[in-house]
Amino acid sequence: MLLNKLRYWRTGFIGYFLPTDGAINMHAVVDAVLFASALSCGLVGGVFVAFSTFIMRGLDRAGWQAGMLSMQAINITVINPWFMTPFLGSALACVFLIAAGLTRADVAQSYLLLTGGGLYLAGAILVTMARNVPLNNRLATTETSSIDAQQVWDNYVLRWTRWNTVRAIASLGASGMFIAALVTA
Repeated sequence: MLLNKLRYWRTGFIGYFLPTDGAINMHAVVDAVLFASALSCGLVGGVFVAFSTFIMRGLDRAGWQAGMLSMQAINITVINPWFMTPFLGSALACVFLIAAGLTRADVAQSYLLLTGGGLYLAGAILVTMARNVPLNNRLATTETSSIDAQQVWDNYVLRWTRWNTVRAIASLGASGMFIAALVTA
C-alpha cells in the first residue's frame, strides 16, 4: 500500500516536475516559480500599499515625535523572516524568471516574464536600496530632541511615502504580469 502511494507521488506530483526519464520539466518549474512569484510580489505590494495609503498618514497624524519613534521601531522590526522571505525571495525568483523569459519561444509570455521581473527588481528592490533605505538610515540617526528632528520627519514622510508608492505600483505590476503569464501559458 505504501509502495503504491510512493509510486503515485513519484508519477503524479513529482513526475510532473521530474519525468521518469530523469529530465527536469523546466516549463513546470517555471510555472511553479511564476505562481509563487505572483503571490509573493502581490503580498509585498500589499504591504507597501498599506504603508502608502494609511500607515504613514496615521503615523504623521500622531504627531512628528510619535511618528518618528514609531517608524524607527518599524524599520528595525521589519527585518524579520516573515517579510524578508517574500521580499528577497521574490527578487531571486524574478532573476530566474527573467532568465526563463530570455529562453521562451512564446514571445507574449517572454515579454510578461521580462517585464514582471524587471518591474520588481527595478521598482521594488532598487528603489528600496537607493531611496527608502537611505531615508530610513537618516531617520534612525535622528534623535527626537535634535533641533532639526521635525524637519527631518516632515521630509521623511513626504519622500519615503512617494518612493514607497513607486515600490507598491512596481510590486503589484509585477504580480499582474506574472498572473497574465500564467494565463497565457
